[in-house]
Amino acid sequence: MARKKTARSKTQKTSRQRRRTSQRRFRFSFAALVDAAALLLILLGLFSAVAFLSTTHSPPIARWVAFWQTWLGAGRWFATLALISIGAWLLAPRLDWPEMRQPRFLGGLFAGSLLALAALEVAGGGTGAHGGRVGATLARWLLLGFGRWGTWLVLGLLALLLLRWVSGRPLHTFLPTMPHIPLPTPSLAWWRPVRNALGRLLAFAATLGRQAWRALRRWRAPRLTLPAVGITRRATSAPTLDDETPWPLPPWQTFLREDDESAFDPLSIRTKTRIIEETLAHFHVPARVVEVQRGPRVTQFGVEPGYIERTVRGETRRYKVKVRAITRLANDLALALSAPRIRIEAPVPGKPIVGIEVPNDNADIVTLRGVMESPEFQRLQSPLRLALGRDVSGAPLVADLAKMPHLLIAGATGSGKSVCINAILACLLCHNPPDRLNLLLIDPKMVELSVYNGIPHLVTPVITDIEHVTPALRWAVAEMERRYVLFSAVGARHLDAYNRAARERGDRPLPYMVIVIDELADLMLTAPDEVEYNITRLAQMARATGIHLIVATQRPSVNVITGLIKANFPARIAFAVASQIDSRVILDKPGAETLLGSGDMLYLGSDASIPMRAQACYVSDEELRELIRFWQSAAAQRPAHAKEKRRSTNLVDAPPEGVLMQQSLWDALPADESEPDPLLPQARELTTQYARLSPRLIQHRLRVSLARAERLFEFLAREGLIDPRTGMVRKRAATREKEG
Repeated sequence: MARKKTARSKTQKTSRQRRRTSQRRFRFSFAALVDAAALLLILLGLFSAVAFLSTTHSPPIARWVAFWQTWLGAGRWFATLALISIGAWLLAPRLDWPEMRQPRFLGGLFAGSLLALAALEVAGGGTGAHGGRVGATLARWLLLGFGRWGTWLVLGLLALLLLRWVSGRPLHTFLPTMPHIPLPTPSLAWWRPVRNALGRLLAFAATLGRQAWRALRRWRAPRLTLPAVGITRRATSAPTLDDETPWPLPPWQTFLREDDESAFDPLSIRTKTRIIEETLAHFHVPARVVEVQRGPRVTQFGVEPGYIERTVRGETRRYKVKVRAITRLANDLALALSAPRIRIEAPVPGKPIVGIEVPNDNADIVTLRGVMESPEFQRLQSPLRLALGRDVSGAPLVADLAKMPHLLIAGATGSGKSVCINAILACLLCHNPPDRLNLLLIDPKMVELSVYNGIPHLVTPVITDIEHVTPALRWAVAEMERRYVLFSAVGARHLDAYNRAARERGDRPLPYMVIVIDELADLMLTAPDEVEYNITRLAQMARATGIHLIVATQRPSVNVITGLIKANFPARIAFAVASQIDSRVILDKPGAETLLGSGDMLYLGSDASIPMRAQACYVSDEELRELIRFWQSAAAQRPAHAKEKRRSTNLVDAPPEGVLMQQSLWDALPADESEPDPLLPQARELTTQYARLSPRLIQHRLRVSLARAERLFEFLAREGLIDPRTGMVRKRAATREKEG
């Protein structure tokens, strides 16, 4: 039985092997037949071409030539081309020509030949000598239906449609591609003085019209009486002036410099375009540059990804190039372009392109005057409009601080952070008098914002002592709460509504207030809990009261820009940073580590999800000095305002019991540590309320800085009231007897 099974299995294997061998032979024979037919067609096409060129023929060849001459006429050359093309189409799999294996290739060849025959016959007059019988028949039908000129239009349209069908590409891709290069605007130097004079004249007329309208409304409006509220009315932090005596605005057109003419180099743009396309093609990433946007610092090349054709099981498919394939070549593109670093924006918002931002050979300076004179800035009617810079296309970047409503600025040292703050303050000072805008400047570095001392906008001199920062922030919180009480008394929901009601009553409107903190890291090292609490409270609630924060830091870490602070600052500006981690702390995404420094920034608006690259405005020290000198001289001419400002700087500080009382912004510290602190009696009172004290508890209860709380703790320990090591209260009963 075993032998029979073995023999049967051998016969089965032999039959299977025979079938496989026959199939292989058949496949080989069919492939050889296809190759032979292809070579025969190519040989026949070449033979026909030689026969058409020859003048003497043998009888068989003469009949062959006469056949093609009769039916095709001068279009017989298309027959030779068709024979050779069909042979090449059959050989395409062997020669690795996947494009020729498409069925549309043969269909396009046949339809193109018919169109060519018809065109030859129409051009020849319809005699049949040029297009043969086939061409004459087609031409006769077309001429009867469309006429001579209509026939040419129809043939051209059919040729374009045939080209689109055979190639599979849009027709516009066959045109010579040239990237969109913005042409430089011609310089009209003579028009600028005329434009400035007209602008000043229109501004003066608008001011007169507003004052007349306010006077008319005040004369016709009835007097309103404020309802009594359970608080004591205090003087505003910055009293406004009457409309009859407004503050003059500085003539900033006279001392702010104009924009420099940009050096436009089309040859450099074309060279970089070619390098980008060749570099991408070298790494098998087909793409082409379709748009170029030149900015003051970088040029953005808009790259449109192409298609990759792959043959799968004999069928050719086209695949779109992935965006990731372009972004991962950033270092290779920077090497090819000899650029220090490039940034790839993938994709550009609202456009089907990938933006490759390459540094310019010659950077342009963005001046504050150039942005403030732009139509985009003039269209903003907010008192807190800001001129931030220009984007990668050269368009002005403007924003409204009232809508942000707070701004966070971060970047490494020397990246342009302080210059940006000066530009923002200069823009505010150019358009707002002291009765409309108040400033509270905090500068722990003591060198950046101290130059603003003496301008009438300040509610107090620039704060440079860290000991005074926490009381100043507490005063800002109390001022915010006071404004909310005033709003509720008149039924107003925000500052503009309250000011309208105040003008109708003839009262002084409340000014906007901008609090600028130049270095947050120093404050977070001194009193992190108090600073974070006050900043978070202001950021959450101060928008409606017209109080806005601008906070800057050069150390963007999570212990400086905490989660609570960052959550309440939706508008952010990131300058160049050292690592991608710092960029994620500021913007929640990478990108700032690729910036070039010196004002190159990423701006994330409060209503945007993707940061925008721009070049910040530059204000020189001379321009800033002229602006500050103007406001200092204006304040010197109004001593009454300075005296009233000094009275109003006895700022509100709430004691721990919650009863509002009038006291200075910060209590004077003792000149010598051996002298008793004015708050020492209150600190002694705490020993009767608690069994254990600590500097943190004293700081929280007395609302003082941590350093001062530690000194009070030392005084109490020196008097023997508490244990200096544990803080336990020792003599509570003795304290009661002494005070009784």
